[in-house]
Amino acid sequence: LFVAEDPVPMTLASSTPPAKEYLPMVWLTGAGKTWEGLSAEYLERVVDFLKPSQEAAEKTRELTGENPDDADAIARVTTFVRDTMTYQGLVFGIRSQIPNYCVDILNNRYGDCKDHSFLLLHMLRSAGIRAYPALVDTEKSAQPGLPDIGQFNHMIVYLPDFEGGHFIDATDKFATLRSTPYGLADEPALVLDPEDPRIVTIPAYRAEENQILIDREMQLSENNSLRVTERVELEGLAAGWLRELLQDVTEMEYPLAIANAFEMREFGNIADVRVQNLDNRELPLVLSYNYSLENQFHNVGGIVTGRTPGTWEQLLLRIRPEEKERRAPIWHRMPLTIQTSMQLALPQGYELSSALPLGPVQTSTPYLSVDFHPSNGGGTLSFKTTLSSPQGLFPASEAQARRQALERASAAVQHPIALERPAR
Repeated sequence: LFVAEDPVPMTLASSTPPAKEYLPMVWLTGAGKTWEGLSAEYLERVVDFLKPSQEAAEKTRELTGENPDDADAIARVTTFVRDTMTYQGLVFGIRSQIPNYCVDILNNRYGDCKDHSFLLLHMLRSAGIRAYPALVDTEKSAQPGLPDIGQFNHMIVYLPDFEGGHFIDATDKFATLRSTPYGLADEPALVLDPEDPRIVTIPAYRAEENQILIDREMQLSENNSLRVTERVELEGLAAGWLRELLQDVTEMEYPLAIANAFEMREFGNIADVRVQNLDNRELPLVLSYNYSLENQFHNVGGIVTGRTPGTWEQLLLRIRPEEKERRAPIWHRMPLTIQTSMQLALPQGYELSSALPLGPVQTSTPYLSVDFHPSNGGGTLSFKTTLSSPQGLFPASEAQARRQALERASAAVQHPIALERPAR
């Protein structure tokens, strides 16, 4: 008999972690199993599919030449598999566990995660690179202490000698070569190495693989609307999200797609949208555009007051209504850093008012750190801001503290500004 007193209900609130992190659960499996035995059984079932493939080797030589550098070979064959194979999932029957032969995968140009992984594995091996299939659970429920191969639902590839041990998800069409597979950081993977089958924890996301760099130029018009020109660079996982979104829409649909996906009201009227490096995932994804914000500033008694905008910054600063009475833990799925450089050209005849002085702000909490530095000179106000949010899991009891930290950060980033004409 298992009893859970006053359990936290399952919730669809934002930033909710996987169910295993906060819901009461009982995990059961058959006795007497080992990962070594289960791995051997699976490898026996696919032994014919693990024999060297002449077709995969020929394709590898075509892509890499005879004596490729390891890093270059990994990049070329991974790009080939990701870009030329269409993903089609299969979750029933014998094919839910058994791949196709490489010759068929290459001819079909489509396949599920096993087909993608086995093709990549054979191409890497033919280039002299050690590679093994690895099983993972994308639903984040795998229990390493309970050997049962049925708890895995996805296959990726493990390279033990590349960068200290690296995992590649060949079905992720928008990831960079060196990024941690999306949705799998810190999760256990069963590496099907016949000499040493083992559970390996997939590395955590690195802070540098998820960044957004913003350059924002602003000009205040005579009617107190704000004309804004932005250039945004997205790197790593952040770029992958947006690449996947923009691949399926036309250029005319970019503004609405971004506005809906990221809940940015400013994007309702953006214009002159340009995108660079959409098809090259190893380079930052670059967006440039402009927009206007009506009534962003107000003239009261000769003093013009308003706030600077914060578009992409809201990815870290947005506060959801459900945060007030939260019972589920708060999950920061991955680290994210947003660096913003803003310039506001002062209207002719105006200067910064002493009524709202500007000063640096530096705060650090477990949930978010803020570094805000303003400067004033040459008829331009400049602001440099860095927001950094770590990966982590925080108890629901800290929801109020986190909310307050976000409110303080938002007040710093979207800082109030007062302008006035100098006294004569």
